[in-house]
Amino acid sequence: MTVQMERLSRFLHDGQIDPHTNELYDKALEASTWMETNNQLLQMYAEFLRTVVGNRRRSIMTDRPISYSNYGLSSSPQNIFEQTLTVVLKDPNIKKIGLVGRYLEKSTLSALVEFKFGQVIDKQYVCLLKMLMVVNSGLPEFVQMIAPHEEWSYLDIGSAQVDIHKESRYLVYRKMSVQANIHLMQTIMPCIDIRNAHTLSYVLNLFAKFSGVFDIKCRVCKRIMKDYLPPLMFDLRCPKNALHESCR
Repeated sequence: MTVQMERLSRFLHDGQIDPHTNELYDKALEASTWMETNNQLLQMYAEFLRTVVGNRRRSIMTDRPISYSNYGLSSSPQNIFEQTLTVVLKDPNIKKIGLVGRYLEKSTLSALVEFKFGQVIDKQYVCLLKMLMVVNSGLPEFVQMIAPHEEWSYLDIGSAQVDIHKESRYLVYRKMSVQANIHLMQTIMPCIDIRNAHTLSYVLNLFAKFSGVFDIKCRVCKRIMKDYLPPLMFDLRCPKNALHESCR
């Protein structure tokens, strides 16, 4: 290290005497600065990519290999669900819960469907609740609820893959999602018939009841709000028996 410092010191002194050596010294200094800058930039890129790519969750909507089955494309469970949903959304009775549905993502075996529950007030549609439903092989497997003014998040800027794990920034809607998935797993999935439009319509009617939790009183404390939350624990078939979490 000492020998290198002596050489650099001699190089600097020679540059102060000889103009050609001075020019060579300036070029060497510029090249050294350029290499150091590039090295720091590459380290910053590596840290950035490690943070973004390493922690990024994969979307459930990634393409899956189609397993062998006797189903044709027109008779697969996913296609049957889509046909049934089309019938449900065209049903005039569905307007009673102000249901509006659209596909955010769609593939052969799965789909992401956005449902809006609302009301028509003065001939204007007012959304009260947004729900995202993950459907795999014709069966709803997961739902996520957010506030009516919130938007869904995407995995990357400009990407069409929705980040289904991104929760609402409001606690009440996060707790709604938890309760909705409990009902989905315990009571809805075991008995749902994707071929029956009336069954699917009934399921969506059940989820629509979450949009009215701010009008329901707790059967114990007789209040709507407690700890800044409405009663979220209830039987979907009878929301009037709702309870606050702290009133159980």
